[in-house]
This record gives sequence, structure tokens and C-alpha cells, in this order.
Amino acid sequence: MEGQTIGNQEVRKTQALITRMLEFINRSPWKGECSARLERLLIRTEQPCELAIAGRVKAGKSSFLNALLGDDLALVGTSETTATINFFRYGVPQDPERPIRVIWEDGREEFHPRSFLDSLQGNSKEVLERAQGINRLEYFVPNEMLRNVTLVDTPGTDAIVDEHEERADDYFSKEKEVLRAKHSDQSKVLTERADAVVYITERVPTQSNKSFLTRYFGNEGHASSAMNAIGVMTKIDLMVSNTGEVMPADEVKQMSDRVAQALKDELNDVMPVSAGIYRAVNRLKESGQLETMWQQLKRIPDTFFKKLLANEQRFLTEEKIYAKRCDEAGIRMLSTEERAYLLGQLDWRVFMVVAEYLYRYPLDEAVERMISYSGMEQVREILEKHFFQRSRIIRCSAIVKELHRLLVEMERDELYYKRREMNNRDLFCDFINTHPQAHTAIAEELRRFVADNSITQQEVTDYQHEIEQLLRQVETLQMEFAQTTESNEALVLLHKCRNDFSVKELQELERLFGLYHHDGGEPLVGTRQRYWRSKEMTMRGDKDVMRVIELAIQAYGDL
Repeated sequence: MEGQTIGNQEVRKTQALITRMLEFINRSPWKGECSARLERLLIRTEQPCELAIAGRVKAGKSSFLNALLGDDLALVGTSETTATINFFRYGVPQDPERPIRVIWEDGREEFHPRSFLDSLQGNSKEVLERAQGINRLEYFVPNEMLRNVTLVDTPGTDAIVDEHEERADDYFSKEKEVLRAKHSDQSKVLTERADAVVYITERVPTQSNKSFLTRYFGNEGHASSAMNAIGVMTKIDLMVSNTGEVMPADEVKQMSDRVAQALKDELNDVMPVSAGIYRAVNRLKESGQLETMWQQLKRIPDTFFKKLLANEQRFLTEEKIYAKRCDEAGIRMLSTEERAYLLGQLDWRVFMVVAEYLYRYPLDEAVERMISYSGMEQVREILEKHFFQRSRIIRCSAIVKELHRLLVEMERDELYYKRREMNNRDLFCDFINTHPQAHTAIAEELRRFVADNSITQQEVTDYQHEIEQLLRQVETLQMEFAQTTESNEALVLLHKCRNDFSVKELQELERLFGLYHHDGGEPLVGTRQRYWRSKEMTMRGDKDVMRVIELAIQAYGDL
């Protein structure tokens, strides 16, 4: 509730500032275009923050989003050429049977059932033409995390053309390329517009990763920073250790840390995730099938378990040797039908991980370990604390930065042209006054025309003064927002490097940066600031640790 109250305060302050700017603009020469721009920003203060799910084609964006929302909404496994932009907004569809709003490129809006998604699969001429005509799909989901945040599932960038798509006789190659280019461009625009980003990255970051993220953060005037972006390294269920087994969690974490280091200037962290494992465990648990799997997998002799799960074909067909081992152990063999039922519709790699954990641990412990291994709960926690709870502040920071840019443009460009106009006014008046017919009725009309359609020195001075006043007000609000942003940055970094601080230091820093209310008297500011200055002098550790200490010293200085 406290975070929400702070967010509401920031909204009111931003709205008040926009209103003051509108009052100035509406009596200035820039009323038209600038007024419309400010009106749009005023509307944005009431709109949810936009969190874009971005990354390369087939990187696992839609699977991650489905796991995050706990529902299979975004299309998964379809051809990248038929991908769409998906907006997930808070709400309940008017007609539950037609929950998808299709916004066409020509402006038409229609509600369709989920079966409409089937019409977007494949590469036929009809499918390609239909996808080309869609601007975006919108889903209304009664999920609390969407109250202040709209999730945007982007189609993806940097499509890889399959060999069969490069054939000269591919009739629809041009249509595919057009649609692919459209989706790539749309993904970049949506990411640049977003208030925050979850970037789905590969296990080995590529130059295209850095280029895409550099464009996002390098956009002049863009409101976001790397603190408003996290990386998610997906499909960790595909990772195999040197022994050919499921890669242990600590090795997966080391790999994600290497990716985070490579993209440290673009992302505040990179977290390993398996959306497939997370969704599989939750589905199987809800249906009651997880306990059945656990019981039946335990019937496989330990000496034969790894061999049986070496590959999907062996698991589904192996009979003779397996039967012998089961007879020796005095247990009934799982039939091929029973094994096929266990596998069900699960991806083989996901099934391997689930089977490994269920076989090695008691049921409750196996579930806990799999959820932890999937990484989804950790990502949810980070998103909740640092994006969803901060969504209003993130949005207001973006808007105030846009206000600053607008005022700077006016001061730098518009006033320049008005000064030229002012100088021309003097030249026109001098010309009229020195003309042989300066005292005629025509000359008087010209003087009135120049007076009515040009600006005076006093007006330029007044506009300059008002713009400077508004800039000071904007910069004051930016500084206020920056303090909140720095506290959040400190909490994000503190979460990453909490093992580098003692329990007592952690409690102090969490209270200092506003995670909890102070439960007693105010700290001895001078004493604690000296303590952290001393620690800064003696520690030369990780850059994140040093940044936390720097922010602590600064925070005590602001008390």
C-alpha cells in the first residue's frame, strides 16, 4: 500500500506540472502541436506502465509470458512469420467466448474466440495475408499484476531464415520477408516506447543482443535506464552438463552470470528460467498427475533409470532389458503404454528434468526444487518489487523526462525562431517608416499587420522567463524522482549481492533505502555515514557492492 500511495503522489505531481505547462502553452505561439502533445502525456499519467517482453525470434518470449500469467494465452511454437503483437491488459472480456480483440491495420476492431489464433498458424497465402493485416491482438486478463502494468509480447527481431525458406521456388518468400521485416521493426518501436523491458536472451550473448539493447537505451531522451530492464535466459531445461545429465542449478547460475557480465551496461541482471518446467509442474500438480508420476517413476530400478531416460525413443520402446531388471528387483514393469502416458504432451527435455527430480527426491521436496530450478518465482519477485510496485513512478519518470525534452526544444529551437521573427519585425518597421509613402493608409495597414503577426522583444523575454521557470520545476521533480529511483537501484543491487553484507548491515541498508519502515529512533547519521565511508575505503570488491555503499553514503547525506 505504501508503494501505491507514493505512486499516486507522483501521478498527482506530474499531472499538476503538465497542467501548468498547458496553461503556458495555450497562451503561447506554440499552442497547436505542443498542446496536443501535452494532452497525450496527461492521458498517459492515468494509463498503465508498459512492460515489453523483447528478444530474438523463437527465444521463448511467449512461453515466458504464459508462465508469468499462469495461462496459455500467447501463441507458442508457431512459425515466426505469423507471430503477432500481443497486449495483455487488466480486465474481463465482455464476452468470455470472444476474449481476443483484433486491431486491424485499417483501424477496424473485432472480438474473436481463441480459435481465431489457429487461423494465424502456418505459411499459406491466406495466413500470411491475414497476419499482414493485423496491427495487434489485445487480451483482457483479470490478473492482479496487470492492474498497473500492461504486458506487451513483441513478435521478435533478427529472424533467421530457414534453409527451406531460401529456395528460389518458395512462392511466398516475398510475403514472408515483408511480414518478417514488419515484425522486426514493430518490436524495436515497441521496446523503445516501453517504460521497462524484460529481454529474453540466449545462453551466449551475441552482438545483435547488444546492438538491440544499445538502440533501446541509446535513444536520446528515452526515459528508461538499465535499472528498468532485466534479462531472462530461457530454456535452461535444454542445458546439459558435461556428464550428459540435467545441468545443476549452480552451473546454470554461473552461465547466467557470464551473460549478465557481458550485458552489464544494458541490463541490471540476467536470471535463468525454464518456463516449460514451471508450467509443467503447476499443470501436473493441479491435475493430480504429479503424484502419480512420482509413484510410477519410483518403480524403475535405479541401475536402469539413466539408461531408460537417455532418449525419448528408448523410454517409449525399451522392453527386454528393462523387464529383466524389474523381475530381478521384484517389481512390476511399467508398460510402454504407461510410459507414454507419463510423457503425455510434455516436451522431452522438460520431462527429463521433471522425471529426474521426482525420482531423486520425496514428492514435496521435488516440487520445491523444480519450482526453484525453473527460476520463475524469483523473476516474479523481481518484477513485482521493482516493476509492478513501481509502475506509476516509472511511468511518471518517463513523462517528466519527455516534458524536459519538450521545454529544451522550445528554448533551443522555438525561441531562436521567435528572436529571428522579432528582428525581422524591427527591420520591417524601419523599412516602412523610411519609405516615401510612410504616412499613407497602406503603410499604416502594413504596420498593423506586422504588429499582429510578429513578436516583440518583451514577449520573447516573457516566454524565455516562463520556460526557464518551468524547466526549474521539471528538474526539481526529476531530482525527486531520481532519489526514489536511486533507492530502488540500491535495493535491486542489494538483492544481487546480499551475501557480501552481514545480516545487520543488510537490515540497516534495507531500512535506509525504504524497503521497511523505521521501527525505532532515527539512525546516528554522521556515525553511520562515517562507517560506510570507512567500508568504502577498505573494500575494493564487486562494482555492485561498491555502488550500494556509494548510495548508502549519499542517502545518509540526504537525511
